[in-house]
Amino acid sequence: MISGGSFHFPQEVTITLKGSKGLKMKTDGEYQRTVTIKLIDFKLFEERTIELQALCELPCRRDETLIDQKVLLQCPWSESEIQIPLKFLPILTACCRLHSSGSKKFLQVITKSLYDKDLILMDAVMKCDADGVVITDLNPKSQNKLTVAKNISVSYLYEIEVEPLKTQNELPVISIEFNLMYSETEKPDLLRRYICPFDVTDYKTLFEVKVKVEPSELCRVGSVCHLNLTITKLNDQNQHNDLMYEVFDQNLWAVYGRSAGVISIAEVTETVITLDVFPLTAGFLPLPNIRLSKYVANKAKNDNPKLIPFAPTQVYNSTKSLQIHVLASSNVDLQQ
Repeated sequence: MISGGSFHFPQEVTITLKGSKGLKMKTDGEYQRTVTIKLIDFKLFEERTIELQALCELPCRRDETLIDQKVLLQCPWSESEIQIPLKFLPILTACCRLHSSGSKKFLQVITKSLYDKDLILMDAVMKCDADGVVITDLNPKSQNKLTVAKNISVSYLYEIEVEPLKTQNELPVISIEFNLMYSETEKPDLLRRYICPFDVTDYKTLFEVKVKVEPSELCRVGSVCHLNLTITKLNDQNQHNDLMYEVFDQNLWAVYGRSAGVISIAEVTETVITLDVFPLTAGFLPLPNIRLSKYVANKAKNDNPKLIPFAPTQVYNSTKSLQIHVLASSNVDLQQ
């Protein structure tokens, strides 16, 4: 609504609306960043309603945070521009997660609809312009076109491969772009593009961790078992040779002696550490958790060494989801 108050207007006058970056408007025709509106025969104290449609580019959002925009109004009754703030609710959100399977890496993009009506999502694509990076689409063809309701999430999966010669020193960050087309189910021909850039870091698996408890068939509560921890270096370019391992899960397992230690893996690609543990309860127990950290010794004698954690995607625990069947104590043990 436009109200001129007591200002005396010429017979024909114009006002100009300019949107901030990413904001376009229209009264009719196509969306433009700058819109000029003619006011013909605008009288004193007249109020005139003009229908204006605004279209905000959809930025990459991981939550439902409102998108701030503004319109600058240039009009003859004001010497300076009038700022009009606007807020938009994003129609989609997206996040990207990096997963590991050994040395292989996978990108999972999770999109969620925030729109009150059903949306059609189609033609999802993951792109990367960096040399030596190959992205493979692992999504079924049936997922090329999906209809989603409000608060429904959809996952897209891609494998990302980086040439061995492209070390992390050469490509510390890989820039990727996920985009798809979307439309309302009521207006399927009115397609719009959703573009979401992501940065991928720590895309190399440096170490693999394996845990094995023996004997696995006759493991009983209160009986001592051997925990064999195998640490394998997977990347020849890996410069992290001094490591600290830590064994957790004290509520289910107890560790005899030290539950942490420092090892050097400079001259070998694999090392095996054996610890004595015993289960504290019966049932199907997950194996003890292992944390691997970079061990950095300080040159100054009085300074303590530093422990620097690895990113979750740099250490792959191939036995993390395994369980071992722990039997209850025998009758003999109970009598004792």
